[in-house]
Amino acid sequence: MGPLSLARRRDHLFPRVDRGTVPRARLRAKVNHYVSYFRRRRGAANTHVFYAVPTAAREELVRTEINQALRLVGTECCRFWTVTIERLQRDGPLGRIWRGSESAANLISFVDLPTQPRSPLPLPGCIAKREWWRHRPAGGQGA
Repeated sequence: MGPLSLARRRDHLFPRVDRGTVPRARLRAKVNHYVSYFRRRRGAANTHVFYAVPTAAREELVRTEINQALRLVGTECCRFWTVTIERLQRDGPLGRIWRGSESAANLISFVDLPTQPRSPLPLPGCIAKREWWRHRPAGGQGA
């Protein structure tokens, strides 16, 4: 998905839907890819990878692979969250349904996830917006 900007926060989200058909080795490779990409990156702890899985057993398998990968890193990395389809359907994506990799017992709401503050710069000043250079104090590249 990528960045999501709300009123006071900016999140980087990577949703994954796991149907339970991916072999464990492939799942491990996907998790390791996220970990190797985001380790030691500034603000990586505010990047969230969500796994929606079909069953509680599959959730435990995914969490096991996540925790094994994170144990090897030992530095700042992205955060992983899991949910079963049952919890997602029952409480919706904004409910207290997301299980973090650190704790099997605690469930957290999407709005309570760690985040980074949104930039104070106005959105029209973003590159690729119409006439973005007019909103920049220096006028744009090379000014």
